[in-house]
Amino acid sequence: MIKRKNRRKWLSIGSRQTRSPAALQILDNTPPLKLHTGSSYQVGQNPTTVNGIFAPWAVVESNRLQGGAPDNGYTQHHVEESFMNNEDSRDLHSTTNTQPTHRQPKKARGDFNVVEDSLDRQPPRADPPAPVTALKEFKALSLLRDGWQQTYPTKTFFTWTHGSTESRLDHIYMQQALIKYSTDWDISPAPFQTDHDVVLCRVLNPEEPYIGKGRWAIPHMVIENKEFIQKVVDEGMKLQGILQTSADYRPSLQAAFATFKKGIIRIAKQYASKTASMLD
Repeated sequence: MIKRKNRRKWLSIGSRQTRSPAALQILDNTPPLKLHTGSSYQVGQNPTTVNGIFAPWAVVESNRLQGGAPDNGYTQHHVEESFMNNEDSRDLHSTTNTQPTHRQPKKARGDFNVVEDSLDRQPPRADPPAPVTALKEFKALSLLRDGWQQTYPTKTFFTWTHGSTESRLDHIYMQQALIKYSTDWDISPAPFQTDHDVVLCRVLNPEEPYIGKGRWAIPHMVIENKEFIQKVVDEGMKLQGILQTSADYRPSLQAAFATFKKGIIRIAKQYASKTASMLD
């Protein structure tokens, strides 16, 4: 049984989007969906050693934390997180469970307590093959990639320090469709009490409408120009005279108004260019 009081080692699985207010709620005593979590350490061994605490396709009883942060005020990414007890003595290395209806996770984040490459430890050291293989199988099955490594392939950073050794144990894995919308990747001290640094990134909302370069607007310095204001009044009086003409002898209202707007923009650009040259 996973205890809520011991949440030092955690793994977050799953992702979904919802158009709801930001929320953070603990669902106690609720069996989670099939989680890709487990333990690769043997009974009686220290689970925090180099053996790691990761194995694929294991179902564990746990409390679930559901929460997220709004991306842009109306769309929110939610992550289901499972917290693993370090003192859990069960050997989940051989535990498997297949469920065709399992929702494929879009991202997974947390302290995986295992490194895929020896260069992720300083001094370099390879982890045992069992947990490394389990992690790679999980990533392959879920189509997940290491966002930090893909963004900074030539940089070396670590998230955990113990004496003279350093390791990059904390990761954010995402599907490629999400990584291409991610930015501001960073590794920094955690805002809460822990011996690990955290991996951070910003994920943009792909559903947001495209924002182009916009349309030209009249500068404020031109709007405050008295000569320009008088020109606008004069053009407006001309337009009013055209509109008062009989419909049989004048252009359409839409064409007349379009001509008026084009004339105002032309005059505004002339004054903007003149004012800018004077300021230079």
